[in-house]
Amino acid sequence: MLRFVGQRVLQGLAVLFGVLLVVFTIFSFSDSDPSRMLGGQRSDAETLSRIRKELLLDQSVPYRFAVYLNDLSPVSIHSEKDGFGWKKDFNGVAIPLSESKSIGLKLPYLGKSFQTGQTVNQIIAQTFPETAVLAVVSILVALFGGVALAIWKAAKPEALFPRLSSFLSVGGMAFPSFFMAMLVAFLGAYFWFEAIPFFWPALLLAVPFWFVRKWGRVDGVILSLLLGLVLGGFFGNSWTVWDFPGTGLAFFGSLIEIDPFHGDYLALQNLWLPCITLAIRPLSVFFQLAESSLLEERKKPYFNTALSKGLTRTQALIQHALPNALSPIITTAMGWLASLLAGAVFIEFIFGWKGLGLEIFEALEREDQPVIVGLVLFFSALFVVVNILVDISYTILDPRVKASLYERKNSSRKLENE
Repeated sequence: MLRFVGQRVLQGLAVLFGVLLVVFTIFSFSDSDPSRMLGGQRSDAETLSRIRKELLLDQSVPYRFAVYLNDLSPVSIHSEKDGFGWKKDFNGVAIPLSESKSIGLKLPYLGKSFQTGQTVNQIIAQTFPETAVLAVVSILVALFGGVALAIWKAAKPEALFPRLSSFLSVGGMAFPSFFMAMLVAFLGAYFWFEAIPFFWPALLLAVPFWFVRKWGRVDGVILSLLLGLVLGGFFGNSWTVWDFPGTGLAFFGSLIEIDPFHGDYLALQNLWLPCITLAIRPLSVFFQLAESSLLEERKKPYFNTALSKGLTRTQALIQHALPNALSPIITTAMGWLASLLAGAVFIEFIFGWKGLGLEIFEALEREDQPVIVGLVLFFSALFVVVNILVDISYTILDPRVKASLYERKNSSRKLENE
């Protein structure tokens, strides 16, 4: 097991080095001039030369890359050369070796913003918690929602709404995230802000479902509620429409808001719209994956044995089929979590959510190279860490993978002995 984890860690470090090399090279040969951005348009040649020397722009690209690796390493070299001076904002200690050299033990240093002067480490510490909260809540909503719909469809395949859920899941994966974000923002923060109009005659649609058992009564209630919400906007303020209290949600908002009189406060209501938007696509994926996994488990003999002992189909699905079907679902969920942590740029931009996605978007607008390179490297590290955790969890959840690891270990030992 330790050998397996060690191999994954080494592969992850190789991936991070490749990502850093590509991104650093691309931005090193870009047309933007950080010295002109920092000094202003009216700066003289002497000022620009001093700024370029401070930023090591007068050095070659390999030299600057070596300096960046030195800053990034937890064990760094301090010398009198340009760029290798150990700084206080590294958050570490210096161990002197000689009068001109020392070794620094520190946290990885990702550079400093050209525009704000903040270190990338500080930017990550300020914005990553909000991105993490948004991604974790969204993945939990998608996971529980997708699995619940799959269980419902497997328990009552003849019901109407579970059949429609297959069509809705395809639509959830087909529509782009920025389109769904604008649609959710329009409905939740504009159209339903003050009141939610509901066309109450749509409730009559649920009546036939109470007499046709194979459809399901829950189907009738859900479909009538959805139809009432859709038709409520068309009929306006007529006598056939009830006005329920609105959402009161704003277009823009973050997890931590600032009140001019009371200071910072937790604004959980701002989480709903971006969370719903971000959960639509993974919910569709989890639904289809859970549906196919449960369908395979229903064909196995133990499921029929559970039914023969008196369990209902829903009980047999939850108690016996679902635990065996969870392994690929959890593996996919972990991968989607890493994707949401790094890929919520459009969602955070549209809803004004102050996370890493909005930060990297603004850094691209102002061509803030250290922030872009540092955040891309941080996103890549998130992917690597999550993938390693997925591999470890897969060996724990699936005994067949663990058995294959032991077989490889034993075969390698036999070859060494021979």
